[in-house]
Amino acid sequence: MSDIAERAATAVEAATTKRPTGLTAMIERQVDEVARALPSHLQHNAPAYVRALLTVVKQVPKLRECEPATVLGGLMTAAQLGLEFGPLGHCYLVPRKGKAVFILGYKGILDLAWRSDRIASIEARTVRDGDEFSFVHGLKPSLYHRPVLHDAKKPPGIAWYGIARYANGGSYAEVVDRATVEKHRAASENADGQYSPWRNHYDEMAQKTVIRVMQPYLPLTAEIARQIAWDGAVARGSSIETLEHEEPDYIDVEEET
Repeated sequence: MSDIAERAATAVEAATTKRPTGLTAMIERQVDEVARALPSHLQHNAPAYVRALLTVVKQVPKLRECEPATVLGGLMTAAQLGLEFGPLGHCYLVPRKGKAVFILGYKGILDLAWRSDRIASIEARTVRDGDEFSFVHGLKPSLYHRPVLHDAKKPPGIAWYGIARYANGGSYAEVVDRATVEKHRAASENADGQYSPWRNHYDEMAQKTVIRVMQPYLPLTAEIARQIAWDGAVARGSSIETLEHEEPDYIDVEEET
């Protein structure tokens, strides 16, 4: 059994066999397991990871109705990836049909991409109505964006673009229009749900969409690509070990972008 499988299985066993059995108590007991799951340079932050999930559970009470193993599986997945729930927007835990679904945020997917030593920088931006913008494909593609200063009530985005600069000096850019983003959003189950990132963080999810469109053309390692593929994973008690070696359970993993 792989490290992540062993840690997750231990977490589930502890959550389901020891008292007390309330979800909050289960999560609070995971500090040591989270520390073991985190990358070595982040292990001292284990209590913060646990507190972040406890805050999410308070903010999203529907998570208390989810299978506890899927909530803890989301915590272990976040820890394994070195991403934290909360205001940074690295990742989300969303209730779906009685299960907690782990969803990468825009900043989370960027964080993973930045870990590739073959990418010097990567970013995504929003083009709003009124901005000066042009993009030309070709042997020498060109992209120009001059944002217009907006007041507090910004107009909606009409397009989103991503730019990756490679360590060897090359670069790659991509643009998606609102129709493409809406296609992805519509394919995501319960995209308009109360706790859906699409409802509460539309721009960030649209920026994530363009990075996902770029992904096949980015020089990512197999490990980083697999980590990004965990987006949308549902980790359930007996099948939680599938996170590493087999295909985990997903809810619209390819469309949840």
